[in-house]
Amino acid sequence: MVALNNNTVDAANGGAVLSYIGNYAFKGCKALQSFNIPNSVTTLGKAVFLECTALTAIDYGEQLTTIPEETFSGCSNLSSVTGISGDITKIDNYAFFGCKALAILRGIEPVGNEPIKSIIDTGSSKITFNDFTSLTTIGNYAFKDC
Repeated sequence: MVALNNNTVDAANGGAVLSYIGNYAFKGCKALQSFNIPNSVTTLGKAVFLECTALTAIDYGEQLTTIPEETFSGCSNLSSVTGISGDITKIDNYAFFGCKALAILRGIEPVGNEPIKSIIDTGSSKITFNDFTSLTTIGNYAFKDC
């Protein structure tokens, strides 16, 4: 069971392990402010948090290797995405479309004097990827209107 409590999501599965969050699962949830994707989740569907305009913070599951199409599209107040693994291989089309408050995607911190691998300048802020050595694809319009 997934319940909305105090504008955050609690997953209480009665001992079951959550491994998949389906397409459009939380689409348009206007009260949702934060979400912790459990490390047991290995797959996200398309547009899971589409148009969750109150969403400000996500702790991304460490087992996930992609950010699917439109995952956070229209989440205009999303400012913090933490927990992204350095094993991310793809940020799909429109993944962060319209995330105007987003400043930094926080993943694995650089080790020692390792440089930041890439920075995307969105005009209003910079999106920083720390040590994303597996990232091979950033899809069309992935950060449009950030």
